[in-house]
Amino acid sequence: MNRAWIELDSAALKHNLEELSKEFDPKTGIMGVVKANGYGHGATQIAAKLNEFGIDHICVAALSEAIELREAGIKGTIIILGYTAPGFAMELYRNQITQTLVSIEYAKQLDEVFGKMIEATMPENKDAKLLANMAIDTGMHRIGVAKDDYDTMVEFYNLKHIKCTGMFTHLPVADTGEEQHVEFTKGQIEAFFRAKHELEKRGVDPGYVHCQNSLGSINYSPLPEADYARFGICMYGAQQVYEDYVKRPVHLEPVMTLKAHIASVREIAPGETVGYGRTFTAERPTKIATLCIGYADGVPRNLSGGKLKAIVHGQICQGAGRICMDQMMLDVTDIPDVKMGDVAILLGRDGDKAIYAEDWARDAGTITDEIFTRLNKRIENNGFVK
Repeated sequence: MNRAWIELDSAALKHNLEELSKEFDPKTGIMGVVKANGYGHGATQIAAKLNEFGIDHICVAALSEAIELREAGIKGTIIILGYTAPGFAMELYRNQITQTLVSIEYAKQLDEVFGKMIEATMPENKDAKLLANMAIDTGMHRIGVAKDDYDTMVEFYNLKHIKCTGMFTHLPVADTGEEQHVEFTKGQIEAFFRAKHELEKRGVDPGYVHCQNSLGSINYSPLPEADYARFGICMYGAQQVYEDYVKRPVHLEPVMTLKAHIASVREIAPGETVGYGRTFTAERPTKIATLCIGYADGVPRNLSGGKLKAIVHGQICQGAGRICMDQMMLDVTDIPDVKMGDVAILLGRDGDKAIYAEDWARDAGTITDEIFTRLNKRIENNGFVK
């Protein structure tokens, strides 16, 4: 075991996939989103398990992430949901990666660059095509063609060296029940499928279509015309915050347990202080345990001052003082027999005690997506242990 490590639960992952898709139309499939190292869980580990479960559409954010999956033997369709510089067109082609077309200007440039590459290096494959999905901007205004610019949409499907196999949009407020946001999201969905129908009227096959994210899958299902839904944060067993709106009861199981070894245990007297800035002062004879994990591993430093908790020997204890770069301290005074080499759980469950990513997010003033994706590869990933 390393100084700090992650363990994954395959039963929890499978449960979450089933829970999210409870109200799906029978023909709607699942896309698993494993960008940012699988939301900190390990992209190759999660993607391999999704393949094992029969899910063959995987989403990432960057070409490097896509190639990592291919090199790990991940099968099926891998979609890059953002931009890839046209100069990497041949890597997209060789690895059979599906590239998002973020605008028509980008699509034309990618088409031209790839065409020249084919002509220069593979003239015998002059009809080769890159795989792509067209992004439609239905109101988030991040990437994509305008939701009602149907003439331009047709252009995406007529490019010489690009095969547009699908189209998608994103729902930025599917996590709230506020009336204005519900109406906005419904308008997005209507505009998206209106674009699909308009393309079909013009003799264009739009390919597979997907618009739901995790909470969009819960709050806006079924969508009979949706071929896929993209499962992100909820697939990993978390909502972004405790306050996320869900229209039906949903029970998610955390896929990750985060553990760290205790490096040392020491007694300090009343009045002695702990850590940088001497922000923790012992009010009684106190037992301090030092953990092998810190903010360089992705633990938010603003959880210092006792906000961060851990489970040791089945009991909850609090952080003591400031979280350091590579270490942090716990007050384990009330927990018997704590010693060097013992294990602390920072995220996860032990018996009836649990610490959730939503707890960290609430106390750090952020969302669980950021909590998970900050955890980095200094933390050993032991993969699926059950």
